[in-house]
Amino acid sequence: MKKFFIVFRDPQAGDNAGGNNDTPVAAKPPTQLLKGEATPEEIAGWKKLYPQGIYSIIVGGKSVLYFKKPGRSELNYANSKRNPDEEFDYYEAICFVTCIGGAKDLLNDEQSFLGIVLRMHTLSIGEPTELVNL
Repeated sequence: MKKFFIVFRDPQAGDNAGGNNDTPVAAKPPTQLLKGEATPEEIAGWKKLYPQGIYSIIVGGKSVLYFKKPGRSELNYANSKRNPDEEFDYYEAICFVTCIGGAKDLLNDEQSFLGIVLRMHTLSIGEPTELVNL
């Protein structure tokens, strides 16, 4: 593994002031972007397009997907795909119709998809409600 060093010099102290100015300091690694990571401008645009909310799901610490909060039409579509024998069809439909960006290839990866589905369940739950018997 290669190590990189940055040498800091104080331009006001001169070349030899204060001893050895060539003391190596470990460089900070550049901020690593996640696969599919959106720019702040893209996120701001999505927030305007989808005022009900947008969310990101980070998969494996390496990739990210962005989703809008599902509305009535998305939930209706997902319910039309519901099959009692195939529980994940509902969540798969929600994932595909609400995904707005990021590493969309993760939706076709079996292991990633299972993790995404677990998080997507929380997005499809609406506001907390209370049933009152009158």
